[in-house]
Amino acid sequence: MTRHHQLVSLIIPNPQGGDIALQPSDSEFIKEMGDQEWFFIVAKAEDPEGVKQVEVFGEALVSCTNNEGLSQSIFINLRAIDIDESLPGETGQTRRWIPFNVNPSSFANCTGNGFQPLRVKISLRAKGTNFHGLSNTTALAIFTYHI
Repeated sequence: MTRHHQLVSLIIPNPQGGDIALQPSDSEFIKEMGDQEWFFIVAKAEDPEGVKQVEVFGEALVSCTNNEGLSQSIFINLRAIDIDESLPGETGQTRRWIPFNVNPSSFANCTGNGFQPLRVKISLRAKGTNFHGLSNTTALAIFTYHI
């Protein structure tokens, strides 16, 4: 996206008030969560020349164990995307956004022989791309749930 005008952010709700807007130049955002806490984050991109797409992407790592002391890890790729399908000559939107549900129960699926989830670690970024193909990506947000 144009260097001086583009803005991509990952909006994270803050229960203490005021949302957190994670930007490309920020440090990693890390938060320990209760197993019943879930919420929506929003990827938002703005560019005065038009935003072609905005996306949330990352992974969930589910750590499981069973009564015999065995463990397993399950990786799940995560992606939600909103694409502008404007044709050449049409006017594209200068702002696009897409919500993403951060909910450990959506990913805590262990397989076989009494395995139960111990921890779900969800790592996400937001990315915005303009019509010239230039893009920016936010810093990483990591949400860890101990179940």
